[in-house]
Amino acid sequence: ALIFAGLVCSRPQGTLHHLSLAAAILQQSGPAAALTDGVAQHLVKEGLTSLVVGLFGDLISNDTARYVEVIETLTHSQLVPAVLSANANLKLIVGCAIAGRETRQTPENWFQEHLGEKRESIPSSASEGSNRFAVAAALLEVCEELINKQKFVGSTTHALKELFASSVAATLPAIAGHAKVLLDSGDSAFPADVEADANTLFRTFIEPSNANKISPITECEKLYKSENPRDKQLFSCVVHILFEECKAIGSYPWSSLTAAARRFGQLVDRNLLTNQRVQMALQFIHTAISKNDQRVTEFGIMALECFYKRLEEWPHYGKQLRAIENVYLDMRIPGVMAVVNRSLKQRRKTAEEAEAAKEEAGKDKPAAEAHSSKD
Repeated sequence: ALIFAGLVCSRPQGTLHHLSLAAAILQQSGPAAALTDGVAQHLVKEGLTSLVVGLFGDLISNDTARYVEVIETLTHSQLVPAVLSANANLKLIVGCAIAGRETRQTPENWFQEHLGEKRESIPSSASEGSNRFAVAAALLEVCEELINKQKFVGSTTHALKELFASSVAATLPAIAGHAKVLLDSGDSAFPADVEADANTLFRTFIEPSNANKISPITECEKLYKSENPRDKQLFSCVVHILFEECKAIGSYPWSSLTAAARRFGQLVDRNLLTNQRVQMALQFIHTAISKNDQRVTEFGIMALECFYKRLEEWPHYGKQLRAIENVYLDMRIPGVMAVVNRSLKQRRKTAEEAEAAKEEAGKDKPAAEAHSSKD
């Protein structure tokens, strides 16, 4: 924590090298270990909260699995007001607004102001940050993640009710439907008829393919794209059941296990899951492949085979897969490591180009200042 604070507070402040080291410490040690109460108080005193908010925004962009941990840390450190006024990641702002309500750090009417037609502008790093529809979309994504992890449930429910009653929901019924589904799931209860239909559809997930039947993934895709709130609720219930059943997948008959693996992977491949659910799926598959249980490992490999071409989107995850010992993925899924290596190479290239651009900009700045002083 002291090293992290020292790097952020170094003179001159905000140098690229020091901030890069601070970001590495944040990634390695975790948000709570780096941002202790004492460090937070010192940063507030020094007026450096905007730098810290930027570092935390970069962290969740690169490692989405740490999103809730970041929100909890910033809330505990009493930095929610700093986040709400910063030029920050939109999802970070919305999450802190929700979490901060429980500790009275968020203004009571914040959601009304930013979802209404006469909204206050959010100083987001995203170009569409002040758009109320972008705020609504971010709010839905954040609420789903918090509900699934049972964090800040009271404030999450409040935010969803504000969204459901807003002009955004009136303009876009799909948003209202999604908010209603999340409110229902937040109460851990789907209507009985929806749950019955979801169980029926789930049973087709674990049945071998039948050329005479419509694929359950096709059925799910129709539900996912539907504007009907009940269809969306049905889809959410099916996904909920699938993730719950995956916890016991090793006890399934082989034919059901292989069918479930293919459908699980296809949901990721066809982009039918929310970002938070995708991260849960990726983590589950990584754990399954790493597990010392042949049946569970096979489930993970078969699911991964269905979407491995998307691994270019998640270089950090590809690196984790490459580190798994005693499982030769490239032999089981020909070409998977080529995709992983290509994504990592592109990530390094992008980072090097960004570093070079910042260095070049740093060289030009003194020259421009010197020219200005001469004038």
